[in-house]
Amino acid sequence: MFDVLRGTPFHDDIESVETKLAQRLEPAERSEHTTFAQRIVYVPDGGTKAYDDKADLIDALLTGVLSRKVIRFAYADSRGRRQRGHLAPFAIAIHKHGLYVVARRLQRPEEGAELTSAAAVSTFAVERFTEAEHLRAFPFATPADFDLDAVMHDAFGVHLAATDEPTRVVVEFSKARAGYARARLWHRSQQVRDLPDGRLRIEFSTRARLAPIVSWVLEWGPHARAIEPPELVAQVVAELDAARRQYEAGARA
Repeated sequence: MFDVLRGTPFHDDIESVETKLAQRLEPAERSEHTTFAQRIVYVPDGGTKAYDDKADLIDALLTGVLSRKVIRFAYADSRGRRQRGHLAPFAIAIHKHGLYVVARRLQRPEEGAELTSAAAVSTFAVERFTEAEHLRAFPFATPADFDLDAVMHDAFGVHLAATDEPTRVVVEFSKARAGYARARLWHRSQQVRDLPDGRLRIEFSTRARLAPIVSWVLEWGPHARAIEPPELVAQVVAELDAARRQYEAGARA
């Protein structure tokens, strides 16, 4: 399972522990142990992230989290925009085979020791850091109101809360895919209801952004239909219309 984090200190530590444990086995047990990879397998879905040449950066970020030290960083976001500055890294999250840092930007490194609120916290994809250095002389204090659960939204990603009040989400699934939808826990608040014609309805409340939920609905193709909220329905329809226009334009070319 940790192979998806190859090239990171997390993978190296697990590999080191496994090697040390294997050394304590009898020869016959060690031989048996080597066959486990052919009998128990973890297959990641959705691709994995590359952390080649990122070991030093990840080590600095992890040190910042564990030792509560301010990080001096350089970062390129998903649009290629570059930024530099200082961060107070509160936590590291492993989500969908990738590492994310939950942190607050600082105007100056000294500000870390003065933090009293977790407002303006952001998430950063680790592979997009181009520089990271923990500053030994600048500790930070984790604010009492920091809540990691406000960042984690179960199947829908590592995102900050978009609203103060929860949004009720309702999605219906076709009879053909009802069994698949019922088999997984998508959100800790979800309620599942069977509909008379064999379809399935899943409801939950979330403060997350709607974007990952839009993607989730679209993944099911014709077998899922967004019901609530109206903004979710509108965004799903807009994505479908945009995709249709792409194909229509291709047919005319």
